[in-house]
Amino acid sequence: MIEPRAEVRAALALLLAAAACAAPRPAPPRTVLERLDLGLSLLEQGRFADSARELDAARAALAAPAPGYGAGDLERGLLDGLLALAHAGAGEPERARAVLGGDLQPLGRALAAVLDAPVPAGRGELVVVQLDGPALSKRAASWTVAWDEGLAALDRAKREGEPAGADPDVRKALREGVMVASMTVGYAAYESAPFSPPASELRSGTASAEAALAEDLAASARREFAPGAARDRLIARALAQNLKVRRLDEALARKYGQESWQRYLAIETTDITRVDTDKADTRGWSGLPARILVTRLALPPGRHEAAVALKAADGRVVRTVRLKTVTVSDGGRAWRTLRTLP
Repeated sequence: MIEPRAEVRAALALLLAAAACAAPRPAPPRTVLERLDLGLSLLEQGRFADSARELDAARAALAAPAPGYGAGDLERGLLDGLLALAHAGAGEPERARAVLGGDLQPLGRALAAVLDAPVPAGRGELVVVQLDGPALSKRAASWTVAWDEGLAALDRAKREGEPAGADPDVRKALREGVMVASMTVGYAAYESAPFSPPASELRSGTASAEAALAEDLAASARREFAPGAARDRLIARALAQNLKVRRLDEALARKYGQESWQRYLAIETTDITRVDTDKADTRGWSGLPARILVTRLALPPGRHEAAVALKAADGRVVRTVRLKTVTVSDGGRAWRTLRTLP
């Protein structure tokens, strides 16, 4: 057998390398936050089925043991509501009801009421969900928690039904002094720029209906991080997370050594957020509106032109937003979304 010359081997190697570089590579999977952002954007465009697919995937990812993003109660509750809206808009009311089967937040309760309400005989219904106001943003803040305050917060959180408050390992570690005498708990809070919310009226021909507030997200965000039960819940979760990090650190030190690169790399790159610093995770669901409104308007079956009138406090119409032509079926519901800014 004749061995190829060095020049030929080099040329073959270059060709193989070029072919490998030219081969298409699969796109990396979307992160939870990317799916949340895309799902909300698709919902605003009225692409309900596409939005449901992204929000469904985000919901499943958040249920995983290590989702990579610690969504708060506000985000998880809102996700259920928006996912139900996406399924309803895609013509899947039963899937929407299945999503809304748990402990509902305000938007979920408002949508459940719409889905459960009968449509008037011989009529159809147009439902408009309005995402209104400036987008929420996240800011970082922190609390310094003393040992005894942490123990008291665990007791109160347990009484409020917080799982971390009832974790016996956390309580044992805290009582035995395994955890630090005091710690700084970093947290991130959503906030909204102040604005004057307009009233909204849905109009189609001679029919009209006033919008009802389904959820005030700006107010919900303030309540979630207000002193009291929310603070106790956050402290309990931080203590539980702190214990997880310490156990991981100790296990890696035993296996690889205190100064090992494996220990350093795992601690620095793990999805478990270190909470014994004042650093808060300010990543958030971009584009969340300050409030969400729902309007229902009964219409005869057929095609209709509709618009949303935004009115000032004195009743003046300051802006009119026309919707795409909508077709309403007898006994059915047509869904539309609308994003409005002050």
